[in-house]
Amino acid sequence: MESLRPSPACVVSRTNDLLAANRPGLRLFAGITDWPPERRNLTRYMFLHPMGRRLYRDWEKMAGHSAAHLRAMAGADPDMPELAQLVGELVVKSPEFARLWERAVTLVGVVLLNRRRTSPRGELFQSP
Repeated sequence: MESLRPSPACVVSRTNDLLAANRPGLRLFAGITDWPPERRNLTRYMFLHPMGRRLYRDWEKMAGHSAAHLRAMAGADPDMPELAQLVGELVVKSPEFARLWERAVTLVGVVLLNRRRTSPRGELFQSP
């Protein structure tokens, strides 16, 4: 991953666990290094980290897509313990996530681009 510098690079699991990132990739998620590596999940970050809400220009839309993605994963593999643990934590600790989870919306096979707030240099477009 370091060989990709200065470009940010991240590898995430299908449940959005941050598996690897170079330093510029970690800087995209301000404060995520406050958490130990095993807790670094981009959906957890979006809903529970103080910087998570400020990261996305259209947080409500991205939060809905993120919850819908996890619901699709739960439908595809309902016995995935790490997903059940993550969803349980988010339902208890985030009223926004609990509301979105109850809506039971799923997204399958959709590529989304989101606009992230970045440094004074501008915005970054990425797929979630």
